[in-house]
Amino acid sequence: MQRRYSVSTLRPLDNILRNICNKFADKFGGDRIKLINDWNIIIGSEFAPFTYPIKLNFEDKKKLLTIGASNSSAATMLSLTQGLVVERVNSYFGFKLIDQIKIVIK
Repeated sequence: MQRRYSVSTLRPLDNILRNICNKFADKFGGDRIKLINDWNIIIGSEFAPFTYPIKLNFEDKKKLLTIGASNSSAATMLSLTQGLVVERVNSYFGFKLIDQIKIVIK
């Protein structure tokens, strides 16, 4: 017998994938996954459409987040407010995840 679904039981795919990724991140310590999934929340609506996280490095006691910018004006604005970006990321996670950011125009 075929199973029937009503419209009320269907959920948007992005919600399902976000829940799966968050469970995976919780299990395996995936700060990177949470950073990618919640980028819009972390960075805010003024930067989210023009920026995206590329890489998170932990080398030589330096915690560096590489951020891609879609154009030079977004990169300039991001560089002028990089202290705010570092503060937003660290306050979202509740601990000092990054020390500084590096901006790349792509």
